[in-house]
Formats: sequence, structure tokens, C-alpha cells
Amino acid sequence: MMFRAELFLAALTLALSAPPCADGAGDPRALHQAVARNELVKADDMLGANPRLINLPLRDGIVPLHVAAAANHRIMASLLLGHGADLRARTGGGFTPLHWAASRDAADTLDLLLDRGADPNDTAGAGVTPLHWAARRNATNTVARLIERGACLDRVDGAGLAPLDWAVKHSAHDTALLIAARLAARDLAAERTQRTPRRPMPKPALALDTPDDETPDPRADEPPETILPAEPPRVGPERTLVLPLGRDIEMTFVWIEPLGLWMSRYETTNEQFRRFDSEHRSLFREGFSLDGDRQPVVRVSWHRAKAFAQWLNNRFPNRLPAGFKARLPTEREWTVAARCGDHRLFPWGSEWPPRYGNYSDAAAQRNLSDWQGIENYDDGHPVSCPVEQSGANEWGLYGMGGNVWEWCEDWYDESRTRKVRKGGSWDYDPSHALLVDYRGMDLPDARSDTVGFRLVVASVP
Repeated sequence: MMFRAELFLAALTLALSAPPCADGAGDPRALHQAVARNELVKADDMLGANPRLINLPLRDGIVPLHVAAAANHRIMASLLLGHGADLRARTGGGFTPLHWAASRDAADTLDLLLDRGADPNDTAGAGVTPLHWAARRNATNTVARLIERGACLDRVDGAGLAPLDWAVKHSAHDTALLIAARLAARDLAAERTQRTPRRPMPKPALALDTPDDETPDPRADEPPETILPAEPPRVGPERTLVLPLGRDIEMTFVWIEPLGLWMSRYETTNEQFRRFDSEHRSLFREGFSLDGDRQPVVRVSWHRAKAFAQWLNNRFPNRLPAGFKARLPTEREWTVAARCGDHRLFPWGSEWPPRYGNYSDAAAQRNLSDWQGIENYDDGHPVSCPVEQSGANEWGLYGMGGNVWEWCEDWYDESRTRKVRKGGSWDYDPSHALLVDYRGMDLPDARSDTVGFRLVVASVP
């Protein structure tokens, strides 16, 4: 089996030069080339003209979705799935697109494939699971995500080797430590369960707007009076609202007079979100951590952002002003706050390049592969930065431009399939996409390393 990057590219080149499978549906090589180059419009046009190309393989059973998955072309993979790409398509060795994403640490496409129903325990002909491949490749991002999504730590291949064995055998020290830690934590939890009688779990909340696979933290539904003593809201002299979350972690909200609500001064951070979900990890991009306590939380779906807001309302009712609750901002509310009362084009003003913010820049170009970045702009951060360093507007709101996209309450389309996100992110550089009016969008169950959120505290209608 081939695992190294150069061998993967060599195999792909060989496949693209191979004679096409002849079944009357046309030559699939051009589509595979467009997918490999991430040429979205070209691929979409080709599939519109000839839908049967979508699952036609080249040599060794490689289909376009394998290529998009391994290259971490998430949007391309989503496009292919929309055209009917087979999630369980197999190469000659029995490997699915999920196996290919796992072997290349392609966390974005791996998330997408799992969200669309790919099986984290799918086995190839030799009994190899995606977790085996990720463990061998020292792909820490994908190992963590696969375990989170139900990958079996004990599944063995045809030779009787578990993923930990693969990691140790191939000196993949990071993934070996990660898997060993998860095994130890699981065994310890099992011991405690045997020793301690289980307490009945609280009845799940019926009001949370989450799908079946987005289970909120059960603590969200404990009776508030049993969690924290009554405490009045802390409103500062500048009408800032401070919400203590425990363990010396706080959320600060700024009063926005034209909207009549408080908006979070910063994007929600990893440490704040982990008060709700202690297991959450925002992971890495090309070795750069996205998981620092003060970095904005990412890899959270719209549903999980909503669940976090509901958790705040359930857990801290006495720390919120009477008649007010936390929620996601609407697109209009976000736009008003980003404009600061004038008609600026961008969150920082109307000139180009940006005056502040964290966007794709010279720092990203220096440190990340295949990066362009905004010309003549360097914010010093190749990936997301601590929220206090993301630049403040005149109303005291940080990170309204860049750092991470922010989920909004609204549906993007009349068919109610995608949710609006605003503000751009650390890996975005096209000027039109950084306009205040620009409407980003994504599926509400999408989990991207460039999308987070901030909350507002608004009066209940």
C-alpha cells in the first residue's frame, strides 16, 4: 500500500494517464483532472452535460470522490456528492473515499463524508479501517475526529493488528499517544461505572433545535437552582454585560444601542465552548493549532452553536437580565454591528487592503502550502488568532472581520437547506467576499475549521 504524499501523487498521475473505462459514458479523465485541480465550475459543467461520469473509475477503481477526499477539496467533494457520487466507492484494494481522506489527514473532507453518512468503521479487503490508515500516517486531526464519530479503537485488520499497533509499528508517535490516551480513558471510565451505581440521566430537552446526531450536553437540562446560586447580572459602567461561566472563564457582551441588545465582544472561544462540551477539540491546520483556549472555537455546526446558546439560558438564568436570552445574531443584527452606524463597505472601513483583522495574508503565505493571501497585508497569524488580537471596531466588537466566519440565525435560501455565515475568516482573501454585505453559507450540520460563532443576549419576544 502507498501512503507517502509523493506516492499518492504518482498513483494519481498514473491513473489520469491510464486508458479510460469504456462503457459508453465518455472519457472520465478530464473530470478527474478538474477535481484534482479543484476546478469547480468546470467539474460542475461536465457533470451537468454527462451525469454518468460521476462514478466512472480510472485505474484501480479510483473515482472522482477519492481524488477530492484525498486532496481535502471539501467544496468539490460536496459538489460531487450533490451529483450522486458514491460514498462507498472502492478502489481495487477496497478503500473508500473516507479511507483516502483519513490517510491524507484531510480533516475537512473527512468531516463532510462522515456528516453525509460514511461509516467510520468501514473495512477494506484486508480489514483495514480509516482509523488504521490515519494512525499509520500520524494524522492526528483525522484520528481525533474518527474516534469522536465512533471509530472502534479495537478493530483489527487481517493480520490481527489494531490501529494502535499500526501507529507503533510505523513510528507514528503522535497518533500512538492519542489512541493510547483514549484507550486508557475508556478503560478508566469502565472501571468507575462498575464501582459506582449509575445515576438516572435527566430527561433530554425537547426545545433544542438539534438533529438526532447533535445531542446537547445533558447538564443543560438540570434544574438551574441546583447548579448555581442566584446572582444578579453584572452590567458595567459602559453597559457591558459580564457572564461568568465558572473556572474563572467569562463572556463579555457589549450593548448595541441601535439594536437594543448585547452582542458578544469576542467570537466564542475554545475555553468557553468547552464549559459546555469538555471533549470538543478544534484541532489543527498543517501543524498550526486551532485549539488554544483563547482562539475562536471552530468545527462546530450551526446546531451545536444553537445548543451552546440554549445551555447558557438553561444553566445561567439568574446571570442574564430579566426577559433576555442568549441566541445567535440574525444576519441584519450582525450587519448593523459590523457597520458601526455608517455605510462602510468592509468591517474595518471602505479602503483596501484591510486596516485590521485576521485574513489570509503574508503570514499564511509564508507558512501554509499553496497559499496566495491578500497582497500587501500581513496580520502575523497564519491561522486563527486569540480573539483579543483580531481587531476591534468603533463599537468595541472584536473579530467582526476575519478570524472565523460566524454563524447567523437566518436561512440562506428559500428551500431552507443552508444557513448564513458572515465576516470572512483567516483563510479568505477575495475582496468581494470580505464585504459587510457578502453572504456566506453552509449546511447547518457542517463543521469547518474556519467557521465559529458569537452570540447576542436579546429580549424575548
